[in-house]
Amino acid sequence: KKDVDKGIDYLIKAYHSASLHIERSMEDFLKCTECSNVLFTYVMSQEKDSPTYASHLQSLKSILQILITKGHKLSDSMSDDGIETKDLIAEYLNSAKKHLEEVEEAQLFV
Repeated sequence: KKDVDKGIDYLIKAYHSASLHIERSMEDFLKCTECSNVLFTYVMSQEKDSPTYASHLQSLKSILQILITKGHKLSDSMSDDGIETKDLIAEYLNSAKKHLEEVEEAQLFV
């Protein structure tokens, strides 16, 4: 359990480093989206009285906010020819927004 928490902490730090490239690369955006989904699943399944739960919620909130902001920039930077790609980004952004709402709601009870 302790190793998993430490791994999550490293994953969060790596995510912040990778997030610098999200707005420039669809591939990086998709990797970060996948990473945020894994983090979301893990953090939301943590025991609510876990000593790391509140900090992991805050980190996840930050990650989702970065993903949403950078995803919008990526979408805006694409030409109108990439309508399918823009639709895909919009789909992922909607999912991230829902996750963000769930995280913010969970923070109310911490």
